[in-house]
Amino acid sequence: MAFDANLILQAATTQTASLNSSGVNLRGSTSTSGSSRGGTPRRGLFARVLVTAISGAPTVTFKVQHSDDNSSWSDLAVQQQASFSASTGVAFVHFETDKSWVRLVQTLSGGSSPSITYSAAVSAVRP
Repeated sequence: MAFDANLILQAATTQTASLNSSGVNLRGSTSTSGSSRGGTPRRGLFARVLVTAISGAPTVTFKVQHSDDNSSWSDLAVQQQASFSASTGVAFVHFETDKSWVRLVQTLSGGSSPSITYSAAVSAVRP
């Protein structure tokens, strides 16, 4: 699945600790069809998280936060979290916001020398 480079929440990375991604400006990005986005569309957006490797038996949680200014962040809601424990795969974290900025928060806990490799991007909700 192709994604707009302006909507990449996290380029492929391997992490051994928790991480907050950089903010993505929803109002300033452009979809592949050229239409300007202003927050989330009526049907919402989702963060597609692709986990390609996980080791050390950690618990990993992904959630989306939003912000008006790319500085002060707040969680969207608990149900917008996706968790992985000992397997790879894809998670779709659905969200809606009227704020300009979103970011992905990855929390890594437990396990022995935990490690996770993943990437994430924002896209329109699946039909």
